[in-house]
Order: sequence, then structure tokens, then C-alpha cells
Amino acid sequence: MENKYQDKQAFIAEKEKILSRDDLSKKGKVDDEIKDLVDAINSKEDYCTTSSCAGRITLLERKSSKKIDATWLYSSHNPALFSELNDNLKSSSDVWLMQESCILHIFCRNLDSASLFLQACRNAGFKRTGIVALKNKIMIETMGNEKVEALLIKDGDILVDEKYLKALVDESNSRMLKNRAKMNLLKKEVEKL
Repeated sequence: MENKYQDKQAFIAEKEKILSRDDLSKKGKVDDEIKDLVDAINSKEDYCTTSSCAGRITLLERKSSKKIDATWLYSSHNPALFSELNDNLKSSSDVWLMQESCILHIFCRNLDSASLFLQACRNAGFKRTGIVALKNKIMIETMGNEKVEALLIKDGDILVDEKYLKALVDESNSRMLKNRAKMNLLKKEVEKL
């Protein structure tokens, strides 16, 4: 397998190109909650982040199964307040509460550097980590396994009572904090590379 980025100068040139392009996310910048980890990765000469998300808690309104038909009624990269979620729980469509963990895509110079990064992820507790591309670039995807997904409103009818919604928010917040702790551990592991 030919990897043109095995050459250090080619990798550095591609890394500079990637890091200088516009951020195409909705926010237009790296999430504050994951920025220290992203900066630690990008400070290493054999690695470059291509996308990241710190994880979030959302209320997602879905009018169909298509992504374009989904609207965020609430979104936070930090633990959620029950009152804020409850205040946004209004819809004539389907609404889901979702807690998603962080996700990172990392461009690696070669298989040796990818192997080291995979081990750092595993040491930090990221079980869902692997090489997702080998042909043009060696890419790693890592994501936390903390997740909550629950249907709250179906066709405009609220399916949950206040007690259950509070329990879902508490569980989502607990998993979000575990996600944050893993991100901090990964940053320490990356600093050792």
C-alpha cells in the first residue's frame, strides 16, 4: 500500500492545508470543550484532526428520517438543565432526547503513528476506535460509547412524564461527565506521544 504522506514533508504540507481551511461545522469553530484535546493532537508532528465534536445533549425534532428534516430544539455541549429541556419540549412532530459522546477524526502520517494513537485512545477508555481509511490517507475515528437516545414526543403526543424526563436528563448528564473525563484522559495520553 502506497502512502504518499509517509514522507514527512508531504504530511506536513497536507496538515497545514487541512488546519488552514475554513471550519464547515454549524458553529464554524472547534467546540470549546474539546479544543484543548484538539490542540494537543495537532501539536504532535504525526497527527492532524480533520473533524471533532465534544459531544452534546440535544432535543431533536424529526419530521422524517431524513437529516435535512431534523431541527435542534435544544443543544448543549455541557450537562443540561431539566428546566431548559422541559421548556423546549413542544412539537407537533417526533422529538428525541439524545446524548452523544465526543467524536474525533485524526489523520496520521503512517501506520506506526496510527497504532500509537489507537493505543492512546484505548488507554483513555475509548473502545470505539479504529482505522477508517487507508487508501489515500490513514484516518482514525474515535468516539465515546456513552449514549442516551429516547423518543419523548410521537406525532405531537408527549410520551414521558416529568419524573421519567428528569431521570433521562440525570442519566444524560452523568454520561456527558464520563465523556468529558475520557477526553481529559485522552489529552494526557496524547501528550505522552
